[in-house]
Amino acid sequence: MTNQPVQVGIFGHLAYNTGTYGVPVWTDIPIAHEVEIKADAGLVEANTRGNAPFKAFVRSLTDIEFSFKVVKDTSSTVYSMLQTAFLAGTAVDLVALNGPSTTGSGSEGFRAVCVLGEFSESQGDEGVIEVSVTAKPAYGLNGPTILGPL
Repeated sequence: MTNQPVQVGIFGHLAYNTGTYGVPVWTDIPIAHEVEIKADAGLVEANTRGNAPFKAFVRSLTDIEFSFKVVKDTSSTVYSMLQTAFLAGTAVDLVALNGPSTTGSGSEGFRAVCVLGEFSESQGDEGVIEVSVTAKPAYGLNGPTILGPL
């Protein structure tokens, strides 16, 4: 599926690690949808007389954020894990791929050990109660990585 030049979002994968960082065991987050990975490179001014009258910029650090919605299913161990991580402020090792996480699938994506910064409940008039989650890289030894193709 990921070897096609155009992919459908519903076939992407969002998972969390139940193993160690060095030997990850990826567990899908099946209650997630509307997954978005935002990468935003910072720019700082680097003006010189040679650029006048225009400003010049160089790239600085890149901000990465995972955002997604989950169905508030209190019987789900995945929901409980996310809620506990948010309330306790503990990190979660996440991976978001554009296809299966199996070797040889050709999938690409991002991996980051993250803290959850948002856990907002939405109680619309129609549909199930959902929780919007945002996750950003946590302080630590393992920074975000680009994965793939697997």
